[in-house]
Amino acid sequence: MSKKGLIFIISGPSGVGKGTVLAKLLEDPSFNICFNTSITTRKPRDNEIDGIHYIFVSKEDFLHKIRNNLFLEWTEYSNNYYGTSEADVRTLINNGKSVVLEIETKGMSQILSKYSKEFKIVTIFFLPPSLETLKSRLVNRQTNTTADIENRLKRANDEIKASSNYNYKIVIDNTESAYSKLHDIVEKETTKYE
Repeated sequence: MSKKGLIFIISGPSGVGKGTVLAKLLEDPSFNICFNTSITTRKPRDNEIDGIHYIFVSKEDFLHKIRNNLFLEWTEYSNNYYGTSEADVRTLINNGKSVVLEIETKGMSQILSKYSKEFKIVTIFFLPPSLETLKSRLVNRQTNTTADIENRLKRANDEIKASSNYNYKIVIDNTESAYSKLHDIVEKETTKYE
């Protein structure tokens, strides 16, 4: 029987830089690791491709999946739904691939409460050097309104409080340094289960 992959749950406030650091991990050929694409009801942004950045579905389709318990976890954020397909993750893990889930703190709690005995799960939280730095990053994106930025900063405070429930915390002050720490964690955890 082949060995199963691990689940790496990655969380952190909006704008912290998760995507940039995770892209480097997924490009690293030394790991048998892949990213699971989340399902969402929100509309795609101009640069987003269906099936790559997210799987975009209707609200009716999403609610149907909730009723049929097809999600590993799901949440509602800013009047949109986001979720992780249980079948997709299970298939990857059973085929020996480790899976990266970029989800928020409530989703992490849902997965740990339901699946911690079944799957090997490693949780990693990305932190900004400060809330001022995070605010600056959100403003520089030029994709959010002032009200949206304030809401994201309020939410960031709650998420940072919840970071105490994670196995590891990484401050993203510099992409290379943050990636080096992430690489070491993934290598250590993967080796532990070989």
